[in-house]
Amino acid sequence: MKKMIMINGDPNGSSSLTDAVNEMIRVLNENEVATEYYQIGHLPIRGCMDCGKCLEGGKCVFEDDPVNEVAEKLETADGLIVCSPTCYNSPAGTVISFMDRLFRSVNCSLTTKIGACFVLSRDNGELTMGIDILNQYFGAAGMKIASVSFWEPETCECDDPERMNLERAGNLARRVVQMGEELTAAAENGELSRIKGDYATRFYDGDFKQLRKRPVPLFILDEHKPEFPNPQYGSGTGFFAVGGDVTPDWLAEAYSKGIIPWSDYGAPLMWYCPQDRFVILPSDLHVSYKITRFMRKHKVTLSINRDFADTMHRCRAKWEFTEEGTWITDEVEEAYMAMWEAGYAYSAEVFVDGELAGGQYGILIGGCIIGESMFSLQPDGSKMGLALLLKYAEEHGFLMYDCQVPSEFLVRMGGKTISYGEYMRLMKQGLQNPPEPGEWKVENYQKEW
Repeated sequence: MKKMIMINGDPNGSSSLTDAVNEMIRVLNENEVATEYYQIGHLPIRGCMDCGKCLEGGKCVFEDDPVNEVAEKLETADGLIVCSPTCYNSPAGTVISFMDRLFRSVNCSLTTKIGACFVLSRDNGELTMGIDILNQYFGAAGMKIASVSFWEPETCECDDPERMNLERAGNLARRVVQMGEELTAAAENGELSRIKGDYATRFYDGDFKQLRKRPVPLFILDEHKPEFPNPQYGSGTGFFAVGGDVTPDWLAEAYSKGIIPWSDYGAPLMWYCPQDRFVILPSDLHVSYKITRFMRKHKVTLSINRDFADTMHRCRAKWEFTEEGTWITDEVEEAYMAMWEAGYAYSAEVFVDGELAGGQYGILIGGCIIGESMFSLQPDGSKMGLALLLKYAEEHGFLMYDCQVPSEFLVRMGGKTISYGEYMRLMKQGLQNPPEPGEWKVENYQKEW
């Protein structure tokens, strides 16, 4: 990597933001990366007029600001770092106008270039919105997005806010250098196509109904570090982060914080954390008279971890060809199989008179059970399986069963809505003395009603 373009939206040129920009330049120069610096915060930069002249002449019709110059230099640079203060939940207007015109005026592909942003705000909500807005420019252009943890002050080695900003700026510059080295190595080895989608975060208005309604702020996760921001800084939809992976390290960290992976064909991996949680406390279990009478007349048996792979595949098949579709892809099946092998997952199957009637799979974290999906082969098969599993949970001291999605039959079985705070209180209580992962697996437990 040879050169990065630095855009400073600071209107004064002497604030904490400029100090952060200078820190990034210092780190980049130390790593033999040249910088091309532009301070635009004080300039009268006009917004895009959608006149189409950039498509005809290859450059913006306004030539009294640096937009065309930066667009030309971006063709030979390795990437772009944009720094901005926040103004009313958004980057500065000057920066927005600059970015609107710049990305329409660039005449080269940006898919092998790095994009990064640094935003300063005293409010976490504004910070989230500012980062999200700027990253969408990079994502729409297919650039590789560099990001660091802006949301966890405790990751810095000091308590001084000014020093924290400098540390974050330096970390972002180092991340850019690391990504640049990996991209350069891949190009030299003829493997650039292999990492074509790496680092890039594209924002789709895909199949998520919540996201169709309005844009939402999303944290960009560092794909090499299984860490999550505090979900309370997310949007009201519950979706708050994008990126990461579905390895056991990522999934265990997510579930321990009440965070759920959310995926779909053609969309990026997203993370979901609703503030209202629908759970069943084992002591609140209520089984209907109809199901109780049936279970007394038949031999109904619960088996745990009889065949995790088969149970998960049956849950996938239940939804795969429906209009709603299924999020359980081949990758997800492999990920949860790895979770089961690590002792973090379970399967539960119910048999009626020796015949498989239904089942489910999910996650075990401390003293909490998180149900992922169910299937039924006989009437009320999944309901009987859940009733027996909750009996097992009460006998063995589990604190709650996370249903994830409410339904009428779950309400009748004792389900109720609790706050995220109460949810995390129970989760932390279950994690106080967690057993070793290998001891969490319950081998072939069976129980008759």
